[in-house]
Amino acid sequence: MGILEKLFEKHKDWCDIVKSFGCNKETAEDIVGDMYLRIGKLVNEGKDISYGDDINHFYVFRTLTTIFLDYKRREKKIGDFDFDEYDVEDEVEVEY
Repeated sequence: MGILEKLFEKHKDWCDIVKSFGCNKETAEDIVGDMYLRIGKLVNEGKDISYGDDINHFYVFRTLTTIFLDYKRREKKIGDFDFDEYDVEDEVEVEY
């Protein structure tokens, strides 16, 4: 059995871990999906994330944590922009 298959066997566990960070179910599924992509890319590049006959759970946990923190940073950046304060009329008009 390949590493990705072993990862997917614990899909619910990964989602539960991400939900414990404070995410809703949909966001947790997105983050876990990103984890599969990220780890899949590393495995295809030859990186071994196994621990004995199993997967390295700490590596997966750190990957999920990193993706979650990236998500929160992006969410904060987007959340800081106030569309009401942006005045379209202040834009410079460009003639074509």
